[in-house]
Amino acid sequence: MLNLWEYFAAPYVGHKEIQTDYMKLLKNRYGEVYRDKGDLSYCFIYRGWELLKPGGQLIHITSRYFVEAFYGKPLRVFIRKAFAIQEVIDFNGLRVIEGVGVDPAIIKLVKKTQIDEGQTIQVKRFFIKSHKPESYPKLIQSLNQNNWQGDLYESFELLQAQLSDDSWRLYSPVMQGIIEKIEKKTPFTLDNVVQSFQGIITGNDKAFIFEQTDPTLCAFDPALLKSWIKNKDVRAYQITSPQKKILYTNRIGAIDLYPEVVAHLEKHREKLKNRRECKNGKLAWYKLQWGRDSDHFEGRKIIFPYKATQNRFAIDENKCYFSADVYGMILKPRLYHQVTEEFLVMLLNSRLYNYYFKSYGKKLGDKLYEYYPNTLLRLGMPDIKEDTIKVFKDTYDKIVDLKKNGSALESGKILAEIDRWFYDYFELSQAEIAVIETNR
Repeated sequence: MLNLWEYFAAPYVGHKEIQTDYMKLLKNRYGEVYRDKGDLSYCFIYRGWELLKPGGQLIHITSRYFVEAFYGKPLRVFIRKAFAIQEVIDFNGLRVIEGVGVDPAIIKLVKKTQIDEGQTIQVKRFFIKSHKPESYPKLIQSLNQNNWQGDLYESFELLQAQLSDDSWRLYSPVMQGIIEKIEKKTPFTLDNVVQSFQGIITGNDKAFIFEQTDPTLCAFDPALLKSWIKNKDVRAYQITSPQKKILYTNRIGAIDLYPEVVAHLEKHREKLKNRRECKNGKLAWYKLQWGRDSDHFEGRKIIFPYKATQNRFAIDENKCYFSADVYGMILKPRLYHQVTEEFLVMLLNSRLYNYYFKSYGKKLGDKLYEYYPNTLLRLGMPDIKEDTIKVFKDTYDKIVDLKKNGSALESGKILAEIDRWFYDYFELSQAEIAVIETNR
């Protein structure tokens, strides 16, 4: 018998910590809300609904991830239809529960058979700030004070009917106004413009990744060695010079033609053979576990880290290969837009689009965000004319040159001009610009 309450003392459990057999039972029992990579807490919300009578109230301290997470969509759909949402308290990445490494939120729900179109949600969302653990009691106590006027959190109302199943955008009136101005002038999305792909999973880094100074590299065919970068090497407009190489074996047909590769990989053969894809016969023992399409790495591409505190996009023209903590984007054929890599990088690195993405991107902890393509590619894209695109190309080249030469003051001036151009294009007011610039 499935006993969900075995986990009652620690319901904040991610999919990686749940045994496969138990996960199958959960998906069968709570399939309406719990699928794929969902959190165990989703099942507790559903079970709460089952136990409630109509009009009963559920107050749940839960992970905030379901608000934006891709795999939280089934739960968002269920809550919106089954409950009148009275209040959402979003700690916005502050981990105020000692000993629990989860970003909490509090939701107050009432079980309903029919939701009124005018149902309003009271939202309290803490500002992004650096708080020490000893200040957490003050934060929690402030929630009990009516009409709190401090700078700890913002409080506002929104209609439940406004919630989107793709992501709950809990926007204050000011943020709502900014986003509406952006999306009014963005006729298509980033998904219409680019194709994204994830970096490589080797399955055994010790077998395939080398320091550039490693003498072992001299034995290999140079055509098999590729420059290798990771998350920390990707900055806004810049990519740190690669310090590592990957032995890219996925284009090898007959491994016997490369005795030097066999001699090296033989030391790791047992571990390589035990990878899942090797066991089921889908992958030869000497290949990378997920080598992706090498043509994607060989061409011109935009790359960005999977997790970051702010937007960090750069153009790679040096055929860098990268790990799974980095993603790449390749332009689709320009059938109905004039977008270039240079324009995209300048737009995505701008203060405005940093604010735009963070308005709905999945938050991880106090300041970290997850740049998963399913979320990122929903960003609206403006329809910029070709002559303007050419101007951006020249400006991009100046920024890259100044950053390379260490001219921070001059590059800062140009970046400020770019920000101003986008503010003007989207017709933002000085008050709205001030909100973006402070980025609370």
